[in-house]
Amino acid sequence: PTVRGAGLAQRRRRRASTVTGAGMASSPSSPDSSKGEKRKSKRLSCVSATKSERRSVAVEPIKVGERVCFGGKSWALGTVRFHGTTKFAEGMWYGVELDRKNGKNNGSVDNVSYFECPEAHGLFCKEDKIQRAERTMQAEIAALKEENESLKEQVGDSLAKLTEMQVESNISQDQLKTNREVEALKEEKQSLQNRVED
Repeated sequence: PTVRGAGLAQRRRRRASTVTGAGMASSPSSPDSSKGEKRKSKRLSCVSATKSERRSVAVEPIKVGERVCFGGKSWALGTVRFHGTTKFAEGMWYGVELDRKNGKNNGSVDNVSYFECPEAHGLFCKEDKIQRAERTMQAEIAALKEENESLKEQVGDSLAKLTEMQVESNISQDQLKTNREVEALKEEKQSLQNRVED
C-alpha cells in the first residue's frame, strides 16, 4: 500500500508540472514578445515618417525663378517671374516668361504690370497647369526637335525663294537679251532702209 501511494503522488506531481508549463508557454506578457512589438512599432513609425516627408517634398510650391513647363507642352518652356494675387482674377497666379514667342502678353494685364518680359512671351496660369522643367526632360528634347524641324522648314522656304529668284533672274536676263536683239534688228532695218533710199 505504501508503494502504490508513492506512485500516485508522483503521477499527480507530473500532471501538475505539465499543466503549469503549458500555462507559462502561452502567457502573452513574456519579455521577448513585448520587445518584438516595440521593434515593430518603431519600424511603422519610421515608415510613416518617411512617407510624410515624401509628401511634403512633393507638394513644395514652385518658386519665382524656377524653370517650368506649361501644360506639358514642348513649346511652353519658361521661367517663373511672378507668383501672387492679381487684379484680373481671384486666387493665386503664376506669371511665366516663355522662351518662345507663344505667350499672350508682356507681363501686364489691363495696364497692370506684374513682371516684365518681351511682348507675347508672358503667360499667366494656375499652379496645376505648370510643372518643374527638370521633371520634363522629354519636353525639352521635344522642344529642340520641334525647333530643329522649324529651322529645316525655314531653310527649305529660303531655298525655294532663292530658286524662284534665280528663275526670275534668268527670265529677266532672257527678256533683256530679247529686247537687245529686237533693238539690233530695228537698227539693221533702219540701216537697210537708208541704203535703199540712197
